[in-house]
Amino acid sequence: MKKLQHLILLLFLCNHVFAQKFEGIITFKMNAQGKELEMKAVTKDGKIKLQMEMYGMKMDQLLKEKAVIYSIVHAQKMVLKMTIPNTINQSNIQCNVKLTGEKKEILGFSCESFETECSDKSSLKGWISKDLDFSLADIMKATNGNEIEQAQLPKGSVIKMSGKGKKNEEFSLEIVKLERKSVSDTEFDIPEGYMLQDMGSMPGR
Repeated sequence: MKKLQHLILLLFLCNHVFAQKFEGIITFKMNAQGKELEMKAVTKDGKIKLQMEMYGMKMDQLLKEKAVIYSIVHAQKMVLKMTIPNTINQSNIQCNVKLTGEKKEILGFSCESFETECSDKSSLKGWISKDLDFSLADIMKATNGNEIEQAQLPKGSVIKMSGKGKKNEEFSLEIVKLERKSVSDTEFDIPEGYMLQDMGSMPGR
């Protein structure tokens, strides 16, 4: 489970992002390590709460402080606090990015196709829009914005992508629904009565 949770965070290395103005709920689907997950992201003022179910357990992940993630396991009333290491800045990964010129509409937004190949043998392809004020990359920016800056991917909001990691592992991710609505600040609070455990730094990739 820990390996999959780690991948969920680290695959959001997408692009420089637009200002984090989106407030509401984003539903997206991810396929990684042969497992398909549907997740929701509640977002407001740069804070994000990921809601998911893994191995029959409901979990939330709070991203409200730079380079820190709170994993909330409701069945055990436990909160695990982890620090995200700045792994990208410690490497010399170079990425070759190109916009293909192919265009289509996704969820009502005009999008253009992009492709990326990196020196660590990883690759990405997907669709990017300049009309949307939320990006999948916002999730990674909430934990460690420097990783986004080092990724050297096109400007805009990535709403659909797929790719391979440096060990040839495949993944895909796409936004399937966006709902603009007012979000209460209490959505990002740690539940009362839950035990908080500091796990230190999350292992590097």
